[in-house]
Amino acid sequence: MKRRSIQLASFDESEEEARRLLQVGYDRAGNWSLGQVCNHLATGIEMSIEGYLSRVPRILQRAMVATYFRLFFLGKIGKRFNLRMPTDAPQKQPVDDEVGLQRLVAAIGLLKDADAAHWNRMHLWHCEHHLGFLIPHEEDAGPEDG
Repeated sequence: MKRRSIQLASFDESEEEARRLLQVGYDRAGNWSLGQVCNHLATGIEMSIEGYLSRVPRILQRAMVATYFRLFFLGKIGKRFNLRMPTDAPQKQPVDDEVGLQRLVAAIGLLKDADAAHWNRMHLWHCEHHLGFLIPHEEDAGPEDG
């Protein structure tokens, strides 16, 4: 099954898409469930607010993030970019869809409350990328008659 390409204009749309997937059901074009996808997206949002890599000095963290942003906004890192996660990363474990969704909703709330507008484009792209691997059941059925 092939992943879908979706466009999300806001975090509200990201949340609506995740809720729709929970409601109508979905098939996977990848390995993760909705719960795992939402958990992963929430982790990224939380880390952008709370800081990355707690063992790495703050100045090095800032340099890494600045480099990533430059590459992202120059188009050098796109939807094909693949960051390898450690094998013990939390999203490798099963996560209930509803639990993952609630965590994503809470993380989006944190992002909206934080002065982190510079992260918005990257996080929306991240949501588009991962939610695109979940295919709503209603799309499989095609247009309904009458």
